[in-house]
This record gives sequence, C-alpha cells and structure tokens, in this order.
Amino acid sequence: MANEMFTTRSGKQIPIQRVTIPAEWMVSILRLQEDFIRRGEHLSLLGVVLDIIDKGIRQVRNQWKNGDLSKNRRDFAKAVAPYMTNPAKYAAEIAKLAKQYGLVDGEQVDLSDPTEEQTEEPTEQELEELTSPEKA
Repeated sequence: MANEMFTTRSGKQIPIQRVTIPAEWMVSILRLQEDFIRRGEHLSLLGVVLDIIDKGIRQVRNQWKNGDLSKNRRDFAKAVAPYMTNPAKYAAEIAKLAKQYGLVDGEQVDLSDPTEEQTEEPTEQELEELTSPEKA
C-alpha cells in the first residue's frame, strides 16, 4: 500500500485525504477528455484530471509570481521617486533600490541615455588605416 502520510515543509506528518470529485464537475472533465481525443491526445480519465491539476498549480504559482513582481515594481517606483529629480546624480542610490526590490540581477544599473553618447566620425586618415589591405 502507498504511503498515506504527507510530510509538510515544517516536518509534521499529516494523513492524506481521499478526494471525491462531484458529478457536476465530472461532466466537464469527461467533455474535456473527449476534446483531448479530438485533438489526438488519448488521455485516461486520471490523465485528464492530473493535467487539469498540473495546469492549475502552475497558473496559481505564476499569478503569485506576477503579483509579487507588480508589488515590487510599485514599491520601487515609490522609493525611487525622490531620486528622479536628477537620476544621473543619484544613479548609485537608484541602482541599489533596483537590486533591493529584485528588479535587476546585476550589481550596476546603466542609467545613461544612449542618445547622449555621441561617437565622433573617423577622420579620412583613420578610415584609410582601418580599411587598408595592408592591415589585413
């Protein structure tokens, strides 16, 4: 017989309950099984139920993850607002807050405006040196 006890994360063992699916829910599950067959996936009734449970678990965890991320973004926006008067001056503080709220993985945040960077055109002599066949 299978192990009928479940060990929680805290180490406590609790009995595993038997679950009965009500008939009104079974109608939808049986319809879904027919839909799987139409799509060429022949799942047993248990397979359909396990697929539903698996997708539900993943959806719940993704909702939690996205909710946490949204909350972190809101909290970061509130915390960084005073520094936005001069972002270049407070770049280190903003980077620290971004890391604190889990919005960046790295140690540094690049707040420079890419349009500000102006590269000078090479002179004729530099172009000649760069494209010279002698260098190749």
